Amino acid sequence: MLVPEDRKLVFPWVGIQWAEDDFREMSNLNDMGRTEDISLGLNVTMSLGLAKQSFGSDRDATLFRVDAQKGWEPGGDGRLLTVSAGAYARDESDGLHNSTVLASARYFRRNFDRGLFSVSLQALAADNLDAENQVLLGGDNGLRGYPLRYQAGTGRASVSVEERFYTDWYPWRLVRMGYAVFFDTGRVWGTDPRGQPSLGMLSDVGAGLRLTSPRSSGRSVVHIDLAFPLSGGPDIDRVQLVVETKTSF
Repeated sequence: MLVPEDRKLVFPWVGIQWAEDDFREMSNLNDMGRTEDISLGLNVTMSLGLAKQSFGSDRDATLFRVDAQKGWEPGGDGRLLTVSAGAYARDESDGLHNSTVLASARYFRRNFDRGLFSVSLQALAADNLDAENQVLLGGDNGLRGYPLRYQAGTGRASVSVEERFYTDWYPWRLVRMGYAVFFDTGRVWGTDPRGQPSLGMLSDVGAGLRLTSPRSSGRSVVHIDLAFPLSGGPDIDRVQLVVETKTSF
């Protein structure tokens, strides 16, 4: 078990944001039965914080973060590509702590009558992480056919390919239903702070239901997935049933 060190950071911070006004109205993308405002404009945010013992911190440190997002409609015809990247760290007297660089991309294309093909890529690399911040890979962050927090390291990369289907089924005008089939693959690299060996590339396939209520005030989508791991150790079940709530399809 990793026990975080005592840490107290008190700091003022300043930030700046650049956001382009470029939105598209879409539906049946991340939700069902609702109009979604999708930002395609460049959106960049930067922040800088200065922690001092005179402010109440237990150390002097500089904290910084930068994030950027952008979207395109390549070729039109129901296609969408979004990319995002970010980096953050904490600079102390002995060097950088909790340094993290991350990037992701998502591609969508309409197909069939009410279908949507989706590919998601994610990558993350970290160094000198605080004990409470781990680079994990498992059922809760990219590999639905594996237990939660199944692998850990200093970096990870994953790809998810999904075919989504949005139905007209709307019983009593309360719940909308969709379903999906998917393939996930990914791996971690670097030393696992828990001392577990790396199992290399892991993959799974599966299918699941999606349920949401357009009449609710939130944007929650219930995921009920049945996934089958294609690799990994003998300690995992050959079938994984995952039920969770997310903010998107």
